[in-house]
Parts: sequence; C-alpha cells; structure tokens
Amino acid sequence: MLNIAICKNRKDKVYKNQEISFENLIEKLKTTTYTKETYKEYLNLPKEHQDNIKDVEFRFIHIKKAHLMEDL
Repeated sequence: MLNIAICKNRKDKVYKNQEISFENLIEKLKTTTYTKETYKEYLNLPKEHQDNIKDVEFRFIHIKKAHLMEDL
C-alpha cells in the first residue's frame, strides 16, 4: 500500500491522507484527460490558464497533519 495525500487542486489547503494500492494508483493514472484546445491554442493561453488545465488531483506525499497547510 502507498500513502498519498489528495486534494481537488493545487491551491487547496486541505489534503486528505489516503492509502492506495499500486495497482489502483496505476488504474487512476491510466485515463488521460483531454481538453478542447489545440496544442497551439494552449501555448497561446495565459500561464495561469495553462496551469489550471494541467492541475491534477494527486500529490505523492503523505502528510502527518492533514489540515491547513501554508505551502508544500
């Protein structure tokens, strides 16, 4: 089992510790999320918008106290 902390996006201050098997983690990471813009359009987007598109749910860490964190 792997210990990870998850959140909805990179700006969240609250992370939830979770145990997950390596096999389940691989299953979750198998699915690629596609967005509607082309690569060229993506490159022309503001940096903040690009960051929001790339934002992912998983953080591969385990937090001892999973509550309001300043920065990771």
